[in-house]
Parts: sequence; structure tokens; C-alpha cells
Amino acid sequence: MVPSERPTRLAIVGASVRAAAQSALRAGFEVVGADLFADADLDGVCPITKIEDYPHGFVDWLAKQDVDAWMYTGALENYPDLVDQMAAIRPLWGVSGEALRRCRDPSEYGYHLFKADVPYPATIRATPGKSYKTYWPWGPSLAKSYRQSNGAGVWRINNQDDYDRAVNLGMYIQDHLQEGESLSALFVADTQGATLLGLSEQLVGDSDNEFHYRGSIGPLAPSVSHAITLDNLGRCLSSSLGLRGVVGVDLIQFEQLLCVIEINPRYTASVEVIERANGVSAVAAHAACFAEGLEPGTESQPGKHVGKRILYAAEPIQVGESLAGELLELHRAGRVADVPRAGTAIGAGEPICTILVESESCSAVAEGLDALAEILLARFATRG
Repeated sequence: MVPSERPTRLAIVGASVRAAAQSALRAGFEVVGADLFADADLDGVCPITKIEDYPHGFVDWLAKQDVDAWMYTGALENYPDLVDQMAAIRPLWGVSGEALRRCRDPSEYGYHLFKADVPYPATIRATPGKSYKTYWPWGPSLAKSYRQSNGAGVWRINNQDDYDRAVNLGMYIQDHLQEGESLSALFVADTQGATLLGLSEQLVGDSDNEFHYRGSIGPLAPSVSHAITLDNLGRCLSSSLGLRGVVGVDLIQFEQLLCVIEINPRYTASVEVIERANGVSAVAAHAACFAEGLEPGTESQPGKHVGKRILYAAEPIQVGESLAGELLELHRAGRVADVPRAGTAIGAGEPICTILVESESCSAVAEGLDALAEILLARFATRG
């Protein structure tokens, strides 16, 4: 718990704050939240506001809150000016200013990764007047915006039109690693270094977007060589990039290498998998990096594996009372989170809810996620 003499009222903002809010509540904080969904499973847990003008509506909302500090989830790291503006309103427990800009600039953090001996695919700004084969003639590269999250703003450069589109949008071009497992490493960084909280597999890709984030399974045990890379990466995040608090890093396991793909300096979607598996509160560890006297609470209790999967609507859905009630029952059983309210209109391709599975192995978790997803997706297809 958080002692009474410490700041205790924490505001959490982002596209979705449900998991971070639950983590903060477990750590003993009083929480208020604002996001795009205001999901029903936060009712009676903490005050939650649905923000219509995302993300700029957070400014006025935060100014009205009586809080001791605030933190953000995705994807406010893509709005550094907004983060700085909000940090002037209430104390920020998170990365802002030049450190935030630095870790979202691939040319900047790529240099520091190279110095730290951490593999990172070549990444450059798309330049007008070039052929799409100029940089990597041996295979397709990727266009990346570094201004979105969840796999959005990424596509393959297969022809000149793909490349010219990237130029017009001010995108970066990244060497594409053809084969490899998508992973996420979770760190908590402070002035003394960075601690690895866990490593998880990322479930990526669907029929609409091969890079779309769908969920996570973990924790994974890194190999000896990967552990060395992760140790180097942690020092780079803390010392070279000056990051503080919870930091998620997207990785690709390419042959025997762990290659950094992107740095997300905030509570990420995969965090709750590590939290649920190890019995920790990442928000407690995050808060301890910014407020004196707070206990990080990172002592884990390993033993189980956990998976989450986001279910997306194949076609528009109108959530009726019956469906909302069924999902809330599954939520109470610990199987479903991010529950939409009755009356919610969900468009094709938008998230419906998140399913959660625990088991004795990652493979068993994957099977459990597939089975539960099949049942629920069939249910969604029949009625709202």
C-alpha cells in the first residue's frame, strides 16, 4: 500500500487505461482515468471519463482533476508537445521533454543502441526522388511513421507508389527482418539503471494489417545471449536515453539476435501479462521512479503463464444489454476485460474486448486463447 503521507491520487490518461488503472489500484493509489472507451469493467472501481477530442481533450480534463500526479499510456508518447503542456498543469510521472523526443526519433536512439551493442535494423528518413530499391534492393523494407501505435502506420515498401506515399507522409524506411518472433521486453528505468520485469511474445497480424497488435503471452525466459542483449538495452534506456519509469521495447528475434524495433516509454499493452503472471504492480515500480519514499513492489512470484488477446469486430456491432451482461459475467470470472457498455456501437476493425487466459505453459495459454476467441467471435457474429 501507499503510505498516507505520500501523493496518492493518480490520474491516468491514454487510448485505453483499464489495465494501468487496475495496476495502480493494486498498488494502493486512488485513481481517476480518461480514455477513448470508459469501459464498463471500471464502473465502481474508479471514476472514468470518455474523451471525445483525443488526445487534446486530456488537457482540459486534467486541469479539472484534483490529483497529485498523472501518467499516460498509449499513444501519448507520439504527442510530446501535448505531454509537456499537461506536465505544466499537474506533476507528471513519466517521460517528457527531450527524453521523450529522443526515444521516438529512430536516428537518435538508433545511434545509442549501436553504441550499446544492441542490434537495430537500419532506419532512415524517406527521401524524395529516390527509387524504392535504393536502400535495400535485396528485399522489401517497411514504412513506419513513429506517430502511431498498435501496428498502425506501418506498411511494406513493395513498389514505387508505396515508397512515394511514405515520402509524402514524412515516414521512415526500415530494413524489414523477414522472419522472426515478435517480442516485447518490459523494463523499469531509474537513475541507477534499468530492471527487466519480463519478456513476452507479441501476437501480431490479422487479415486487415499484418502488423496489427492482437495480444501477448508470457513470461518468456531469455537465452543467455538474449539476456546479455537485454542487459545492454536496459543500460542504454536509462543512461544514454535518460528514460524513467516503465518502458516497453518491441523486439524481433531474428536468427540468434534480439533486434530492437521500437521503444515505447510508457505502460504498454503487454504489461498486464507480466503483472498477472508474476504478481507485481508495474505502476508501483513506475511511481517509485518519480516520487521519493514509494516502494517499487517488483518482487515477483513466478509460476504461471498468462495471455491476453484483443478481439476485433469483423463487421459493425451494436452491443445490446444481453451481450454486455454476458461479457461482464466473463469479466467477473477473470476471462474478459475492456468490456463495452450496452448501447456501444463498434465499427468493423475496432476492438470489442480483451480475453485473458492463465495456464501452466505458453503453449497451453495460446490454445486457451484460441478456444475462447472462437466461442466469443461466434457469439458476436450472431447478435449484439
